[in-house]
Amino acid sequence: MARQILFLQGGGEGARDADALMVAKLKRNLAAPDIRFPTMPEEADPDYSRWKPAIEHELGRLKEGAIVIAHSLGASFLLKLFTGAVIGKPPAGLFLLAAPYWGGAGWRYEGFEQVALPADYAEALPRAPIRFYHCRDDAVVPFAHLALYAADVPRAEVRAFDTGGHQFNSRLGEVAADVEALAGTH
Repeated sequence: MARQILFLQGGGEGARDADALMVAKLKRNLAAPDIRFPTMPEEADPDYSRWKPAIEHELGRLKEGAIVIAHSLGASFLLKLFTGAVIGKPPAGLFLLAAPYWGGAGWRYEGFEQVALPADYAEALPRAPIRFYHCRDDAVVPFAHLALYAADVPRAEVRAFDTGGHQFNSRLGEVAADVEALAGTH
């Protein structure tokens, strides 16, 4: 049976279409992909209070041993959700791509407080392997956000790429290889 994977999209106008290309590339690079790729509500005007129930629903549908890959805003919303929600079956691994860091030395836009993580958020994260990925040439989410997560979650593996942009062009094969390596250990 193929390992189940949930891919959570980023936010903003056209984010689902852009992330659909990422999902397609992941599928081509995975041995037996079963990737759920749900549409998040009102992607052009993403709001944590609207996305939270949708993400909780999707996590509730996962089977034991599933892997979660989340991109950009979907990754930061997922992290926020883990700080306040009880998740039934914890994922076997979290792969977080270009996650914006809200508050502190990260982004501080109007309303950022609703998605800023508490100081002890790392303790609330699943005990599963966690990997953060970011490309230095990301023109959407500053590369410096990766170091903020690395400092907060020292048990996480951090992968930095020189190129690939916000959509990880040509780097998704490396992410898929990490997913396959984790899947082979469980």
